[in-house]
Amino acid sequence: MEEVLGDEGLQNVLEACRQPCNEHKQSWGLFPISPYMTSLEDVYGVQAGRGLALRVGRACFPYGLREYGESLGLMQTSFRLLPFPRKLRTLSEALNSLLHECAGQQLTMEEAGGKVLWHLEGCPICQHRHTSEPACQLTVGLAEEALYWLSGGKMFEIEESACIARGDPRCTLQIDPAPLF
Repeated sequence: MEEVLGDEGLQNVLEACRQPCNEHKQSWGLFPISPYMTSLEDVYGVQAGRGLALRVGRACFPYGLREYGESLGLMQTSFRLLPFPRKLRTLSEALNSLLHECAGQQLTMEEAGGKVLWHLEGCPICQHRHTSEPACQLTVGLAEEALYWLSGGKMFEIEESACIARGDPRCTLQIDPAPLF
């Protein structure tokens, strides 16, 4: 977040989050991210806050790759040489393993209607939030950057089609497997 917002911006978000985070710390589990997303929207407005969350997600991916890429088998030459659809399946399986181990969450991949769907059960981004529109822009940003890296520099259309914060049973990212460019 600091990389995207700068020192002062991050301090403003942390200050806005201080009270809600302390009040509900126990109920948010291992990754209490949702209150920070709410504070980001409170400080910058909903539209700008969600745009910043998207950028934060993109900025987070390289850190996660450095931390977990080797142990998940994503840095091996044999993985890098796989065709894109197989790399996408392998990445989905690796992310599911990581999320399950670290936070007890589950990510499943499904192909339907010419799209790839990533379903996330127990989303830490929108947990305990109530919105009228999907609110997991940080997750979308992570997915955008992951696919950019996975494909060797291609951009893909990714849309959150279901969101727990909106009342859906799980969060779902819909990925068009054909790159935009």
